[in-house]
Amino acid sequence: MGEHRLVLLAALCILLFFLELGSLGLTDRDEGSNAQAAREMVLSGDWVTPTLNGSPRFAKPAFLYWMISGAYRVFGISEFTARVPSALFGCGLVLMQYFFTRRFLGSTTGFRAALIGRRSNGGATRAQASRSRGPERSALSSRGPPGSRRLRRPRRAFAVRPLQSGVDGVVRDI
Repeated sequence: MGEHRLVLLAALCILLFFLELGSLGLTDRDEGSNAQAAREMVLSGDWVTPTLNGSPRFAKPAFLYWMISGAYRVFGISEFTARVPSALFGCGLVLMQYFFTRRFLGSTTGFRAALIGRRSNGGATRAQASRSRGPERSALSSRGPPGSRRLRRPRRAFAVRPLQSGVDGVVRDI
């Protein structure tokens, strides 16, 4: 039964994160700057020093530009392609939440927690923007809360959402 939930969750992620991903233009300054810096990286062939309008841009880690540039090389340069890495990391974050919760609380609770996590904090909306928080959240969340690897099956259920909120707060401060 757990495999069916995983397939359904993956299908929902793909549907919700990728549906109309490029239908809206790049909406804010950061999203446009990130997409343009990645575009310049592809066109110049310089994968080490990101630039924006020809000037070095070190405002964000190069990893985001590499991800967007890789998507540009595979799918071509467009608004859709600029948002593909963030959507993929959004899907990854939902699946990590499912696996983590399933490990300690079972498949049903893991499925519910992943659905709730996808809906909270504008999960689908934020994962569709070409911003740096998607990869950062996925990287930080992949480890789970401190000490979680030492946990066995807890006697009482604990709330997963406050843990995610704590990670989100840490990521915003970076």
